[in-house]
Amino acid sequence: MAKEMGLNPISLIKNIPSKSEQWKAPVSVWIQEMYEKLQENAFRKKARKRENHTFRKEGEAK
Repeated sequence: MAKEMGLNPISLIKNIPSKSEQWKAPVSVWIQEMYEKLQENAFRKKARKRENHTFRKEGEAK
């Protein structure tokens, strides 16, 4: 997933939480959350595009 999102090993190593950063999620969880957000945004964008395309077709028919 990280490779698909264009993350390199250095950015992954930088985001490993230290003992003083208990609030920070583990890297695997962090990547999963980012990937899910990316997929959701892509789905929404695709849905909006479909809606706009359908709307234009209906407007042209009238």
